[in-house]
Amino acid sequence: MNKIILLFIMFFSFLFCSINMQGFHESQFGKTYESDSFKWNMWDPNFYFETRLYANPIENSNLYIKFYPDKDYEQGARSLAVLSEAHVEFRQDNDGYGFSTKLFTRESNHYWMDGSILGIVNTGSVNNDGNGQGVRFDVWHSYNGSMTYVFSDFSQGGGDDIHLFRYRQSLFKNKVNTGLFFQRKHYPVGGINDYNQVVACNLNVQASRYYFTTEFATSSVPSDSIISSLNDNYDIENFLKSNVAIK
Repeated sequence: MNKIILLFIMFFSFLFCSINMQGFHESQFGKTYESDSFKWNMWDPNFYFETRLYANPIENSNLYIKFYPDKDYEQGARSLAVLSEAHVEFRQDNDGYGFSTKLFTRESNHYWMDGSILGIVNTGSVNNDGNGQGVRFDVWHSYNGSMTYVFSDFSQGGGDDIHLFRYRQSLFKNKVNTGLFFQRKHYPVGGINDYNQVVACNLNVQASRYYFTTEFATSSVPSDSIISSLNDNYDIENFLKSNVAIK
């Protein structure tokens, strides 16, 4: 559904704004000497053409779409235009306050957030191998804080839904930096408990040339009966084994 909305917006925006088009074409082929009947065989001819369109329909906005032709000789005589990636973005900034929103499809870079030192909140594991589609919101304010939220649907894969949230705050002239991570993946079966999630908070304190950094994280997988039974057991040893990490 997001892809349909995105293409609909792009189509009507391209009608009323100037467009910058870029692209490239490449081709290659090989020849081998394999037969006494004739001297040369042609093998594996390859022709590739890629097109990219850019536009700025209104102030502080931009559109981008990339596609290429693909030909399956077993299914048809004509090439198909394949949508490689696309996005629509709007950004506004005024006196240190601002926001940015992006509607995207098949672009992996919008899942990126500043990293977790534990490596548990791994956004690279939730981008559907570059085929996800969704929306990203970024908000920031003049008190050295910012927030990011990403919602994505794996329509190209199993149908999972992804929620990513990150809040950052700097204090005391950037000597203290802290933040909160949230990552949840809903499974395609759609049950209320069919998901896994990670919640983590981090702290970084700097004094002169020395610094201290730490992160604390908890996880939850309600659909996994083994993990759930450990979490329901209030024995501290089982609790720490099941869903807590610190570094």
